[in-house]
Amino acid sequence: MIAEASWIRAYNQAEAMVSAMTFGRIRTEVLPEDVRELVTLAVCAAAEGIFQAGVSANISSENNDGYSVTYRAPDTVQAETWKTVTSYLADTGLLYRGV
Repeated sequence: MIAEASWIRAYNQAEAMVSAMTFGRIRTEVLPEDVRELVTLAVCAAAEGIFQAGVSANISSENNDGYSVTYRAPDTVQAETWKTVTSYLADTGLLYRGV
């Protein structure tokens, strides 16, 4: 269970990331209901990933034998978020980089 304050922070960060990935289209365009639902799912999934990355302090792997910790690069969290968002929004046209 995610505390409300933590969820709001992660959700807002995820929404900003998804907005950047869609070139602001999720905030400026009138979207059909089915696309709006996909945007909501993408933002929620991205927020969960961002929250989990914060909870684990970006730990990629940990070994107790001799104690070793490997940390994820910040780019890894962003790449994972991109994959998550793309899985929801790939067929919507929101990720299109053209004019």
